[in-house]
Amino acid sequence: MLVPDLGTGCPALVVLGVQGTSESSPAADPRALTGMIGQVFAPMLGSDPGIGAFTIPYDASFGGVWGTGADTTTFAASSTRAEDRLGAAAARVVAECPHTQLGVVGFSQGAGAAAGFARAVGDGIGPVDADHVAGVALLSDWTRSPGGQIPGRPGQTTPDPAPGTAGTEVSGISLPPVPSTGGIVSDAADFGDLSGRVGQYCAAGDLACDFPDHAAVVQAVAGIAAQADLGDPVSAVSSLTAVATATAARAGTAAILDDVQLGADGSVDYVPAESFCRRLADAADPRDPGPAPEAETRAASDKAAQVAAAIAADPLGQIPRLVGELGAAVAANIADNADLADPAVLSRAAGVVADHTGYGRDGTAAAAGDWFDAIAHDLEGDGR
Repeated sequence: MLVPDLGTGCPALVVLGVQGTSESSPAADPRALTGMIGQVFAPMLGSDPGIGAFTIPYDASFGGVWGTGADTTTFAASSTRAEDRLGAAAARVVAECPHTQLGVVGFSQGAGAAAGFARAVGDGIGPVDADHVAGVALLSDWTRSPGGQIPGRPGQTTPDPAPGTAGTEVSGISLPPVPSTGGIVSDAADFGDLSGRVGQYCAAGDLACDFPDHAAVVQAVAGIAAQADLGDPVSAVSSLTAVATATAARAGTAAILDDVQLGADGSVDYVPAESFCRRLADAADPRDPGPAPEAETRAASDKAAQVAAAIAADPLGQIPRLVGELGAAVAANIADNADLADPAVLSRAAGVVADHTGYGRDGTAAAAGDWFDAIAHDLEGDGR
């Protein structure tokens, strides 16, 4: 059951929440006020009991790694299922209550799923239209792009009003500052027609959403882990090896196609658009698992054969130049991981658990609930 039957009691606002890792399960009660989302919902419902609020039951797993529950569903598959279930629940609410507006809130793993839902809706390809979504609050969004509290609106701290309202109550909401960095899998895509109604909440030091700019190797490792079955040592080794091999293949395909240049005169040059470490991090993105498209793999294989033939035909002319170009590429890889040698950056890791789980203690979760409460009052005040 994604959301209970709303019957004839359609409220002005229904808020759908997506919990973080280990905070939900496929059989979870969507009415339960548990986990981080419970800390958003409880004060909000106490202030305005006319709001409908439900969490989205889903795996909320991370491959069975210690401390995240026994479910061995990978983080990548779990996150995809969360986004799919959120979309289905949103569509059901709108179908049952066409005049009801939606709020969405996600925490951690759930924030990435909520962000994916919001990007699709904003691009006009989601399960509901953008004018049905009044606000989206993302707490510790691992896909967060660098920037401010309201993506696409530099300097803006107050969300836009819900569609069809004057925003009198929402005008009193101000989102707290966020770090200038992005999430561990930063997504540069904007929120389209939802821009202004999506808010980011990110504590400094929470590496899920406040990830160092130059630590590509760690991003690659995290992405590989997010796609692996980590339930026991034997399955973990096998799964990690398979995912790492596929990741390296995707990165190598991209490097051959984009970074290796074949001149009309038969010259071979390595001119990387980005470092290979960055290629690995991109290839490890848990939102896009699987092998490279067959056409790309075939094209890379053909190009590699042409490169090998060109080098074999003129090794003395080709190899010295390529050695120099590869040396420059090594420097770029070092630069893309420079933060790993910065004591100030490393010291942040010591408090990452407290920073990641502190949104309830520091009042951030309740503040997100205040935003939805303000939206509901605006909707009710305009006669919805």
